[in-house]
Amino acid sequence: MKLVEYRSEVHTITEYLNFILEKDLAIKTRNAQFHRDQ
Repeated sequence: MKLVEYRSEVHTITEYLNFILEKDLAIKTRNAQFHRDQ
């Protein structure tokens, strides 16, 4: 079993999910501010 490859893959997936969550959060925050300003 290639543990190193597995770990790096998990790390990549975690980074990717964090990136998506941050982007999603930024969009939601921007939308909330936009609706509040109107």
